[in-house]
Amino acid sequence: VLPRLFKEWNVTRMTWEFDTEPYARIRDKQIHELAKEASVETATHTSHTLYDPEALLAANKGSSTTSYSAFVKILSRMGKPTDPVAPPDIKELPEMPSDKTFVDDDEHLVP
Repeated sequence: VLPRLFKEWNVTRMTWEFDTEPYARIRDKQIHELAKEASVETATHTSHTLYDPEALLAANKGSSTTSYSAFVKILSRMGKPTDPVAPPDIKELPEMPSDKTFVDDDEHLVP
């Protein structure tokens, strides 16, 4: 489905939230490869945790912490988490049709 939609919708960039779950890592790798084959730029972002889980592991030499005190110690070395990005300004978003999505069929209408 994605390769077809990349073409139909003229997708040039695709972003999503970074997920550490094993199934998500496999899924995201597959999506990244499909996008790469279609020359679609991809980017993932840490957004549901204060710290990047990969950075936490790296700060502890690749191992997860086994106690809260060890976790706090790692965090103190890492410093304050980055500030959240500003919310989008509705005036800067492209105008979208309100009656349906870009998919032109009854099955995928926006309620």
